This record gives sequence, C-alpha cells and structure tokens, in this order.
Amino acid sequence: MPVVPEFQIGVWNGWWLTVAYLAIHLVLFFTAPKEALKRLLTKPKLNKTEKPLFNIQQTLYFGIMVYAVFVPLKLGTAWFWIGLVVFVLGMVGYFVAITNFASTPLDQPVVKGLYRISRNPIHVMSDVAWFGAGIATASWVILAANIVLCILVHKTTLAEERFCLERYGQAYRDYMEQAPRHFLFF
Repeated sequence: MPVVPEFQIGVWNGWWLTVAYLAIHLVLFFTAPKEALKRLLTKPKLNKTEKPLFNIQQTLYFGIMVYAVFVPLKLGTAWFWIGLVVFVLGMVGYFVAITNFASTPLDQPVVKGLYRISRNPIHVMSDVAWFGAGIATASWVILAANIVLCILVHKTTLAEERFCLERYGQAYRDYMEQAPRHFLFF
C-alpha cells in the first residue's frame, strides 16, 4: 500500500463512498421533522481555542470526502472487502444514531438507541465509516487524516457536552455517568 495513491478520475473511485455518505444526509434532511432539524443544526458555543480547531476539523472533514473522490477503490482485494464492510457498518450506525437523535424531543437529552453505549455515536460512527473508506481505498492519507479528525472532534465533543449540561442539567449529568463519551471505555 503506497503512502499516497495515484490520483485518477474513474468510475470505481472512492467517490461512491462520499456519495453514499452525503446521500444519508440528504435523506435525513428531507425526511426529518422540523424540530429534529432544529436540534441537528443547533451548535454549541465554542471558546477561542475551540473555534479554530473546529474550522480545521470541518476543512479536514470535507477534505477527506473530496480526496476520496480521486482515489481508486482497491476492487477485488481484501482491502476493499474489509473496508467496505467497515464503511457499511459505520454508515448503518451513523443513520441509526442520527435517527435516535432526531426522534428525541428537544427538551430531553438523547439517551436511547446507540446513545446507550456512546454519548457521541454520530461522531463515532462517522469515524468508523471513514476508516472503512481509508481501508477500501488502501489510502494512508485518508486513515491518517481520520485519526487527526478524531482528535479534533474530541474538542468539539467537549463543547457539545458543556452545551448539553447547560441545557439539560442533572438529567444529562446522570446520563454522563451511565454512557461513555465515545465507546466502551473511551
């Protein structure tokens, strides 16, 4: 697996994965109730340190998606099949997590579904999906960028948790004691 794969425009590139990821967003955007969209689009206030990190995070996030467009899938290899399975599992989890999030009333913290095993399953499942994309394309660049993205997302997660504590108070504090921040013991 080369460090930087050869760029090419092709039918069997990682753009399929980017399109699948964006399609989930479009489906949810057009099918979710207005209250759910309001909840999904409400962003926590970021401090001076978090703002630039969030901007870098967003740039990296979209950069990975654009980069994947030009990287060929490793069809017929173990890389492709393992990566595809990981990507699909991440996408299914991502869809379930967003559905759990969107179906919870605005005045309650989200504690059902995947939120029982992670306080941030949307982030976790998105990371899983993009690790799968990195494996399916055999791209060290996508894998390394996703690791950096995980670190940056952690900072956003802390801001989101501050926001939830302000909004939901003791109910969210109790939830924090029951569910790990990311997954299992992380």
